[in-house]
Amino acid sequence: MNYKLCRNAMEVLVSEAIDRRIAGSDEFDPQDFERFDAIAYALNRLPALYATTEEGWTRQIARANRGLMDLVEMAVDWGINEAHRKRKPFDTPLRPETLENPAERALADLRCLLGRDDISWENMSLAVHNALQERFESDLAAAKTVPTTAPPVGIQRTGRKIVPRDRYTYEPSKRAS
Repeated sequence: MNYKLCRNAMEVLVSEAIDRRIAGSDEFDPQDFERFDAIAYALNRLPALYATTEEGWTRQIARANRGLMDLVEMAVDWGINEAHRKRKPFDTPLRPETLENPAERALADLRCLLGRDDISWENMSLAVHNALQERFESDLAAAKTVPTTAPPVGIQRTGRKIVPRDRYTYEPSKRAS
């Protein structure tokens, strides 16, 4: 099967416009703002500009920049306002298997695995690095607090009993009666 990517140029433009709007304003709290809800709301009000080649991608981006940026900014405003509303009839996020593109499915799986909705292709490497670093540090801290189960030097486990052994000979110790 020959798999060819198909991307909507509007997704990138809307995402960038929302990021610019959030960065330029103090009224948006990232914890209180559903970025993907705003993106979906805005995209549903804009024409799709799909491309399957690099040349087509460049042409679609140029087309949007040339004549659709006012509409993009307006749709982004609507999306941000809608995302701030707390009255949402449905709250269950999409499951990764409902996504068609394997790469997007993998990214959605990673978001679920790490419990972070803000992971994108741009920050994925850093997010994975941070998650692994946090796990390593917590494992290291746990290892320092767990007592060892090995017997002290000079003691040997034999069955259920612990008996002293002679540390200067290589003979196995005999069971205590």
